[in-house]
Amino acid sequence: MTLIVALRYQHGVVIACDSRVTYGLAPLMREEPRKIESLGNNIAIMGAGLIGGVDRVINNLKSSFESFKSLTLMEVVEKCEDVLWAFYQKHKERFEEEDTEFPTLVVASKDKIYRVFQTGFAEEEKNYCSEGSGRPYGEYILRQQHKPDMNEKQAKELAVYTVEQTSRIDPNVGGEICLAVVDHDGFRMMASTEVADILESLTEMASAPEKEIQKIVGEIVEKRRWINAVFQKKFGFELFAQNEFAVSEVQKGCKSETDFTSKITALALLIDGMNVSELDKQLGTHPSGSINILETFLKETLPNFEPAIVTNLRDLMVLRSKKMPIHEDDPRLIQVILKWGNRIPPNWSSLWTQALAKYRESLIEITRLLSNEVSEG
Repeated sequence: MTLIVALRYQHGVVIACDSRVTYGLAPLMREEPRKIESLGNNIAIMGAGLIGGVDRVINNLKSSFESFKSLTLMEVVEKCEDVLWAFYQKHKERFEEEDTEFPTLVVASKDKIYRVFQTGFAEEEKNYCSEGSGRPYGEYILRQQHKPDMNEKQAKELAVYTVEQTSRIDPNVGGEICLAVVDHDGFRMMASTEVADILESLTEMASAPEKEIQKIVGEIVEKRRWINAVFQKKFGFELFAQNEFAVSEVQKGCKSETDFTSKITALALLIDGMNVSELDKQLGTHPSGSINILETFLKETLPNFEPAIVTNLRDLMVLRSKKMPIHEDDPRLIQVILKWGNRIPPNWSSLWTQALAKYRESLIEITRLLSNEVSEG
């Protein structure tokens, strides 16, 4: 499971999860419909990590409480700690050899939420939590939008929105969304039709440029993930650092000069957020600047290097470093905007779409170079 979300509202807890399963470092995924389990009809439980391990742990817990008609949350949490710790001790070396994510659990009653870690330690989350590979993005969204006094409808909408929005940012998250509630009436699963209705009610009437932006950003996220996976396998480190704020910011539409300034700054964070120290370690010469270091590294390690990779990146950093408003005595900034076929002043929405497309072009070219290496290897 790649994202679990649990959050408190006025009279209970809502829990949601996606259904996408990933395999190791290779970019292989599939949808595998899951359901949020209940224990004693008053507690919700869900696991993240290797799907086979999660199933075994939860089945073990369900068997342990089979004869119980009602359970306290602490009884379940303590048993989860014991079961996960025993599972960890037995399988620790195998998980390390396969470099696979170890199971963790999210457990919720009508008024409390706990995360249970692989080493058998549980931690209470006061208002909300997320778990799984999409956790950084889920936490970011919940931190911005959760309110303890939300009603049930608002809580369901936020839980579904968090999973759906994270799926736009993190390609490991996606597929059918499962939703449940725990309140004074106990555990209740929501029908898939209700989830569909919530998704429909959340759908914004996006303009054509906004839809294009979302498509480009989705491809950017996927390319960065794939490049990181191959870099890890080939060179022993990931090229790009995660930055959930920047990814969330760049997927939004651009309507004004102020919007453009904010978004090009976020895009620059993605461009500049590379593992420069690891790149530099493998170089014979040591240039300064992240883009110069990347250019030297690609030239030295990958054949058929295309200058357009770094040309695009440098153009984008010019837009960031010079910012707006445009000054007529700033020739570098004017040169980039005119080179892309724009007038002065530009249409900010179009310029932003172009900027994203230029970054995508660079990632596509890096992917092509690495694909040749993988196929030859």
